[in-house]
Amino acid sequence: MARLVRLQGQTDWRCGVLTGENSGLWAENAALRKDLEEQRARAQKGLAAAREQVEEERARAREETAAAWGQLEAFRRTRRYRLATLLGHPLDALRRFPSRP
Repeated sequence: MARLVRLQGQTDWRCGVLTGENSGLWAENAALRKDLEEQRARAQKGLAAAREQVEEERARAREETAAAWGQLEAFRRTRRYRLATLLGHPLDALRRFPSRP
């Protein structure tokens, strides 16, 4: 009977130690989860800011591209360009023929 009482005491002591460790692990787990959620929220904000910046740059690039195309078309409508193109047609036709060795 004395042996059973000792074993019961040891078991109760172990139960108390393990319960304390379990409580500590639960608290650590909760702190880690909270930290993870904070980091996730910061990452989401950073991602949203990066997406917004990319969209702004994309819009600016589209505007610059449209402006460049407009300048090119304006240049192509000049008399100088049209005259140079007309003068260049015979040379372009000569380039199509294979050269003789």
